Amino acid sequence: MKFVLGILLGIIPALDTQQSYVGSAVARSGGMVLYAEEHEEFYEDGRRIRLNTIFRSQEQGVLATRSVDFSRNPFLPDFVMEDRRTGYLEGAEMTTGGIRLFVRRNKLEGTRDAIIPLEKAMVVDAGFNNFIQAHWDSLIAGNKLFMKFGVPARLDSYGFRVYRDGETLVNGKRAFLVKCDIDNFILRLFLDPIMLTYDSESRRLLVYEGISNISNERGENHVVKIMYQPYGP
Repeated sequence: MKFVLGILLGIIPALDTQQSYVGSAVARSGGMVLYAEEHEEFYEDGRRIRLNTIFRSQEQGVLATRSVDFSRNPFLPDFVMEDRRTGYLEGAEMTTGGIRLFVRRNKLEGTRDAIIPLEKAMVVDAGFNNFIQAHWDSLIAGNKLFMKFGVPARLDSYGFRVYRDGETLVNGKRAFLVKCDIDNFILRLFLDPIMLTYDSESRRLLVYEGISNISNERGENHVVKIMYQPYGP
């Protein structure tokens, strides 16, 4: 039953137990190629249980790695991401009393953490797309989704809104535009929204536009447009 439901939701492939895809990240301003994301997903009994990602640039090689484990919760996966250049590390894990968020700024500093309580409609990291796909029909019908997003870098969670923002064609196929912005009127004046383009049939991500989890040489997160082949999460 879970296998059939997953296919209907567009969350999993019908037969394969492993899937690979690549995202190409360019600077949203100027279009310079910045890095590539190499993703490998693993499935068990028709359910996505693990995601490994390598972030790589042509000039510097491997920039960062990420491992995500969905086996305990599809929306709140255990994950660790590490920047190989600086030693920056962040992640999350389910624990007694809530979600443990942790961060290390560089190789010379220790790891700091905080446990935040579980809340309704909470996500971390790659659990975001699972949340979108699980609530697809409501989203596409025009309803706003509200979620709490755990942010390890801040050791806290923040409210966000997600809603359909039109549709377009990508490679001749129908796709939906989805906007994600912070659920705070004042902060929305200063923070640009994240724009996402989803394939209407597979319900998987085709294009991501917004802040990246990869930083530049000054330690500032890139603002990117990522195009996935053949699709993303």
